[in-house]
Amino acid sequence: MRELIEEPEFTDQLRVLGDLARIDDALAGVSWALSSNPEVYDRAWGEIRLLKTEPFGGLPPLNVFFSIGDDDAVHLLYVEPAENGDAL
Repeated sequence: MRELIEEPEFTDQLRVLGDLARIDDALAGVSWALSSNPEVYDRAWGEIRLLKTEPFGGLPPLNVFFSIGDDDAVHLLYVEPAENGDAL
């Protein structure tokens, strides 16, 4: 399992999204997926990859942007609601 590192902007965006308990629940699956096999997710641009979530517990779908560092850790870069369920 790879280490997940929340970058400051990612953490800031989580706070903006609202109820952290619900968001933590929604991101539990994301954490597992990214720590076990992050390479399966498409690149959004350059080295930045994108994982799209499903709606969960009243939260909209989310776009989770991340990269795989030279340290082999997954760096969580940014999270945002997906407009109309679509990324980007």
